[in-house]
Amino acid sequence: MASSSIIFSESGSYALVEEAQTFTHLTHDELLQTIDTARTAVKESIGADIGKVLERVLENCNAIFSQQVDPIDILLREDGLGKIYGFSEELWECQKFYGLLGHAKPTLKVLEIGAGTGGTTAAALKGLVTEAGE
Repeated sequence: MASSSIIFSESGSYALVEEAQTFTHLTHDELLQTIDTARTAVKESIGADIGKVLERVLENCNAIFSQQVDPIDILLREDGLGKIYGFSEELWECQKFYGLLGHAKPTLKVLEIGAGTGGTTAAALKGLVTEAGE
């Protein structure tokens, strides 16, 4: 059974990727060319470090899907996951948001749920600490 993402892509209604329908009709070689074009563009952008992580994931897809390697190991290599978290923090200044939230609700309780490395939680907690370190 096809996943809903594939069905939405093929029908042209996958909102996250404008050209999803076009991608579903490309040959393997055309897909590789499209990836290579995107790779070149990313290397010249502010997301170059993220591009390196994604390239590493792409290079290890077969090993990941055949369970020969744990995907988290690929992401942690050369601080890849840390770079992803850092990049997202630069795009969204979450520490300021959490600082304001902590000020508005000083008795706020935080529950971390997830299976990651805690990078997002660390950024949130930094924002919740006052200038006095409380």
